[in-house]
Order: sequence, then C-alpha cells, then structure tokens
Amino acid sequence: MTKPVSKKVGQMRFSFFLFIFILFLSCRSPLDFVGDEEEASPSRSSSGGQETSCLKKMVEGRELCVKEVKETFHIKGVENKPVYFLFILDVSSSMTDDLARFGQAFEDLMSQIHNSNWVMFFTTADHGDHISWSLPGNSSPDEDTFTQQKWEDYKGKEPHFGRLMDLEHKGKRLNQQQLDVNTPNYIEVFKDTLTRGSGDSCNLAPYCQGDMEQPLRVLNSCLERWAQAETLSKHPEADIISFIVTDEDERKEDQKQATTAREVMDNFEKLFPKRSLYSFSLVIQDEECLRLQKKHAAGSVYGTKVSELAEITHGDSISICEENYGPRLEKLSHILRSLIESVELKKEPVLVGETKVKFIDGTDEVKWELRGKKLVFKKALEPGSKIQVSYFVEVK
Repeated sequence: MTKPVSKKVGQMRFSFFLFIFILFLSCRSPLDFVGDEEEASPSRSSSGGQETSCLKKMVEGRELCVKEVKETFHIKGVENKPVYFLFILDVSSSMTDDLARFGQAFEDLMSQIHNSNWVMFFTTADHGDHISWSLPGNSSPDEDTFTQQKWEDYKGKEPHFGRLMDLEHKGKRLNQQQLDVNTPNYIEVFKDTLTRGSGDSCNLAPYCQGDMEQPLRVLNSCLERWAQAETLSKHPEADIISFIVTDEDERKEDQKQATTAREVMDNFEKLFPKRSLYSFSLVIQDEECLRLQKKHAAGSVYGTKVSELAEITHGDSISICEENYGPRLEKLSHILRSLIESVELKKEPVLVGETKVKFIDGTDEVKWELRGKKLVFKKALEPGSKIQVSYFVEVK
C-alpha cells in the first residue's frame, strides 16, 4: 500500500517547483511579465450554444462584444547584457572628415557601455557589388558605361551584398571582422577601421564605394547573412544596435524602389523573433547642416528614410553636423542598461481612449501613448518599475 504524501512534503514540493518557475522567468528577458487578469461585466451573449461574458461597446460604428484585460509588468533591468553592434558606413570621400570625427567620439560611446559583453561589426552603405564597371560590348575602353541598373542586377555566384569589412590598424588590414574588448588596442582599431588608413579602398570587403547609398538594404542583407551563418549564436537573445553614418539617404535617386524602415523591421522580426533591434543614425537633419555638407559633397541630402528606422526602433537620429556626438548617445546608455521605453501588450486594444496605465509600488508616473499593441513611454522607466495596464479587447 502506497503511503500518502504528508501535507508538509506536498508544500515543500510546491515551493520547490514555484522557485524553479520563478527562476526560469527571471532568466528570460529584462522585462518580467508578472500577471494577466481578465475582468468582464455580468451581461452575456450567446453564440453556438456557448455563453461568453462581455460588454457591449460601439467601436468605429460597430457594436462589439468586449472584455477588460489587465496586464502587470515588472521591469527588472539586466546589467552586463550582451549586445551586437553593426556600423553601416558611407565610405565615400565626402564622408572622410565625418567618419574621423565619429571615431574620435568612440570613447564617449564606450562610456555609455556599462559592460564588456559587446561585439562590433562594420560594413558599408553601398549595397551592390562593384566588380564590373562596364557593360558588355563597350565600344570605347575609355568610356565609363557602368550603370546603376548593372550594379543592381548583379547575380554572380559570390555576391558581396551585406558582407562585413575587415578591421584595420595603423594602415594595415587585419584578418578579422569582429571587434570586441579582447581585441588589442580596440579603440585605435575602431578609429582606423572607420577611416580606412590603408587606402586600399577597392580591395576592401565589400569593395569600392558606389553611386547610390542603400544602408537599409545593406542592413537587411547583413541580417539575412547572420541568420544563415548563425553568426550571432553565441548570445541567442542579445539585441542588435545598428549605427548608420551617411550624408545621403536610402537610394536617394530612386526612392520609389528604396528599402523602407518597415521592411527592415518585418524582416528582422521574422529572422530574430527573440531579439530587439535599435537603430541610430548620423545624418543631415536641418537646412544649415545640408548647406555645410554640400560645400564638399554636392550630392548630400536629408536622411529622412534612414531616420524613420531610428524612430520606429526607439533608437535616435543625430545630426551629422553635431560638434560632439557624445551627449546625444545617452539614449544608447538607456538601452544597454535595460531601461524600458515601451512594453508590448498581448492583444491590441479596441477602445484606445479607455486604456489605463497604473504606476504601482512607488514607480514614478510618466506620460505614454499607445501604438497598436505597444505602449510607449515618453521617458524610459528605471529597473524595478512596476505598471498595470487595463484595456479592452474584442471577444470573438
């Protein structure tokens, strides 16, 4: 006969499994989801013999059956969070001074990184291969008949789209593409990789600069290469931060065919569903900056489309004409210290105006707005913050 388990032993087992469950949750992400409660009115509707508790509400001229949902979020904060950086650089001659200045700001950048668990990669904003500069059948060898269409339509067996740059140090290319805290003289290597001191510009991966900058398309290509090669497998949930540095915009001469910020995000979410992407851009933002840039680069334009990616990823867009980039990198500090600027609800509210946010357990109140399922705060929440969101969803 099996001896019944005592009440004390049963409680001990329950406590043990509860501890394991909490430990599992605490290891998953900087956002600790605490609870999800549902409330409904006593009125009922019947469909197919089943009763569903709901409220009758008019939404955009339609009567819907809705119920109130409450979600509670506890912001843990995670120190020493691993992160991958991708620097997408416009390496055309007009950017020489800007890239050198950005390199000098690297120490300010590093001051915002509160851990040593980071990895950096570099590529150019030129998306295409630059192997053939002339169309077949050119009658004059002195005539440059290379066209953007030829560049775009390259279908070789070894495309360089989205390939990474080799690092450089003191005018010499290094046989590596990954920069981290263990790289000897990593601050100098960062600066030298930006300015390409070797002068060997046509033999760099991914080869020469072209006539049309496409940093968003480059980012898409890099993401696809990384997913296929499992480049980021060492840290399976580490976030990705992209820095785009250019005095142009995405495919400025043919923007109807340009890659969009939304296309990048859709691709990213498909390839890396457990990661977050934050984009920073150093671009031309105002009339005075455009005037200054055009003095040495007639093709300079506003970085409108590039800045859109910074906006939808909650990164930041910085003027390339800033004298000191350091102070504007505070947003990066927020991200790396896992301060939360948004939370995502399980479902999209149907009554936006009746959504409520309660700041609990001493959390400072901040202004917020609802964007689909995402609740975006005007100021980042500190680790330890706790909020409860009440909203209505449709009952189907």
